[in-house]
Amino acid sequence: MDELLTAVWRTLQKHCMTQPGQTVLCALSGGADSVSMTHALALLAPRLDIRLCAAHFSHGIRPDAAEGELALVRSLCASLEIPLFHEQGDVPAYARQQGISLEEAARRLRYDFLQRAARESGSERIATAHHRDDSCETMLLNLVRGSGTVGLGGIPPVRGAFIRPLIDVTRAQVERYARQNGLRWAQDESNFDQSIPRNLVRHTVMPALKSINPQADANMARAAELARLDGEFLLRCARELADRAVYEGEVIVMDAAALAETHPAVAGRAVRILYVRAGGREGVFTMRHAQAVLALCAGGDPSAQADLPGGITASRRYEKLVLGRERTRTPLPCVRLEPGMPVQWGEWTLCLAPERVTDWPMAAFLSPEGTQDGLFVRPRAAGDVIRLPGGHRLLKKWMIDRKIPQKDRDRTPVLCDNKKIRALFWDRAYTAEKEEEQRAVAVAARRGRE
Repeated sequence: MDELLTAVWRTLQKHCMTQPGQTVLCALSGGADSVSMTHALALLAPRLDIRLCAAHFSHGIRPDAAEGELALVRSLCASLEIPLFHEQGDVPAYARQQGISLEEAARRLRYDFLQRAARESGSERIATAHHRDDSCETMLLNLVRGSGTVGLGGIPPVRGAFIRPLIDVTRAQVERYARQNGLRWAQDESNFDQSIPRNLVRHTVMPALKSINPQADANMARAAELARLDGEFLLRCARELADRAVYEGEVIVMDAAALAETHPAVAGRAVRILYVRAGGREGVFTMRHAQAVLALCAGGDPSAQADLPGGITASRRYEKLVLGRERTRTPLPCVRLEPGMPVQWGEWTLCLAPERVTDWPMAAFLSPEGTQDGLFVRPRAAGDVIRLPGGHRLLKKWMIDRKIPQKDRDRTPVLCDNKKIRALFWDRAYTAEKEEEQRAVAVAARRGRE
């Protein structure tokens, strides 16, 4: 078997890239890499028991060359008897609209098209023609960006539905295969433009590294594989840690100490996972954000908060870390309670003199003194003081002692008459009245959801 075919076969088997009976969509740009990959997979398809189709995206960057490239890939697909899906886009316009580079715009639109073509063709796998040189270039570019193990792993052989059958062969091997098999391919002149960072790495940095060690690319590929293995293990540990979090309504709640006491290599990844689960977009979450969240977990401020991208907030609620989008809640009013008439106040329901007190989870029993002019429920106010057994205490201190989260303090029911606070509700009803005085007036409460 040909050198490249042997390498591709080993890669396919090593990473379990395909299964018998599957359809594989080949991303076919018309360059030497994708033409060789498609040709090699077509030769191996009977042995693999897979079906092939191809997809070609005309990006609009070089319109003069688009027609020739399309004709070339059509000819190849016809000779291999595989169906071709084609779509035309306007990458320059999209790049201007999104404020991104041409390279990034082309990548986004191309991958969007490939996923649509895969759905339309019923393809379970999408094969792209990245080879070992591409992975080394990606590794170096990620290195100068300060990437972690994921970026230093270069281009993974498999990511979701995407497979890279050429990932273990070099660009030189690909081009040699194309010449030996009489394949025609298109040459993208922009690949020689060294104002594009990847091209600068390809034509200047990699040759310099090979002048130091001719095996630089092979050694880098081995280092990338080790980085991927380390990263996969750390990510698995992080997922196990993140799975200890729970959903409470629209937010995710995690034990802060569990994160603070775990090695940052795992804890930082767990925070990233929690951020994505809370509705954040992974691509904008950086190490700086992870460090800010871990500082919250390790810090002593029980109400500290950090703003994260996408409107996500990380906040401490005493022993807990809470991640999510905090809703803006309308301030609650002062409401008079009427006997026998339940009142909805935020997430609380309160009732003065309910028909059956035993139907309610908590109730405050009050003496009639001071209630003649009515009882009211209101939020806390600055300077509020409550009478407790043993003396008076600022309401703020009382709430801190009971570890009431800061976000809930303005929504904790304060029951009062025209002169003073009579009772408070949180995990139970609190009142400082003597037991023998608690005989005439009952206010019941339950906590639900707004």
